[in-house]
Amino acid sequence: MSRLSQKRGGAARFRRFLLQEVMPFVEQRYRTGARRTILGESLTGLFVVDTLLTEPTAFSEYIAISPSLWWDDRRWVGAAAEAGLARAKRVRLFLAVADEGGTMRDGVDRLRTMIDRLPAGRVTLRYAEYRATATHATVYHGAAEAALRWLYPAPPFDNGPTPWFMIDGASPPAL
Repeated sequence: MSRLSQKRGGAARFRRFLLQEVMPFVEQRYRTGARRTILGESLTGLFVVDTLLTEPTAFSEYIAISPSLWWDDRRWVGAAAEAGLARAKRVRLFLAVADEGGTMRDGVDRLRTMIDRLPAGRVTLRYAEYRATATHATVYHGAAEAALRWLYPAPPFDNGPTPWFMIDGASPPAL
């Protein structure tokens, strides 16, 4: 047994620390809004999905980039995961994959199938594939930007009326 496999686990304890200590600490010291977003890639992407399945009301937005859903022989799949996901109410999930295949791809496909079976409005899924443009090691930045732009779109820019010099055929105003 490798040293890594001996030290696996701890997601529930870390999630409890995050939800019961870190988030209240931040909320007491800084101005925050009602929305809560969690983002992770690879194994932390697995943590994001695990959080969605076990504490679906903890966050309003979940971003999982190339989540390692193959981990631990895909033990997250099953009735408990589906029951947890069924408790989700109006959350949004951005799910992205790169050029992965095999068991990595199988886990993502299973999660998408679970979400597709939910009643409308429980989980809004935005799925993005970066097969032709990114590997597991390079997908993070482009996918994170796309996720944040989807979840937090920029407000429309309004700088007043269009200046005369930007209008085709317009003349400068008389002095």
